[in-house]
Amino acid sequence: MTESAWARWNRPRRLPVVPAGAGLLAAAVPLPAAAAPQVDYPYERYLPKWAGQSVRSTWAFHIDAAGRPGKATAQNLTAATSARTPCEATVGAWVRGGYDGDHLIASTLKGVSKRINLLPVRAKINRGICNLFENGAKKCLKAGKDQTRYTATVAYPDTRDVAPPA
Repeated sequence: MTESAWARWNRPRRLPVVPAGAGLLAAAVPLPAAAAPQVDYPYERYLPKWAGQSVRSTWAFHIDAAGRPGKATAQNLTAATSARTPCEATVGAWVRGGYDGDHLIASTLKGVSKRINLLPVRAKINRGICNLFENGAKKCLKAGKDQTRYTATVAYPDTRDVAPPA
């Protein structure tokens, strides 16, 4: 079994050993597993800089080989609202009318309003089945369920499309 990106990210890290007298003034300390790096992901259709990589914001995200959000995973999911950004409207406008910028992990589940978590989805689907799915997750949290891993995966029709099929 291969180690997941989430497990690799949260793996304990050791600080480098620096010999005495090496002349270093400061050393970089890795972020604790719970901390997320603060990165401003651009509002672009494709994110070539992160293509094929897993990145972290509040949760873990995987950007597919074409540079689009492909998967989002939340460990210990929590219900709390994240700040909204203009990126949602920008992403929704990339496709013909009737599309929203949809969160892989809802903003009401602390999903960030950044391109790594947003994709264009038909408004009818976003406000329908996606909303039902998110509300179901929130009901589980309110009921005190201890199963709080949440994963959303996107299947694109080909490498050119920025929106999944409607």
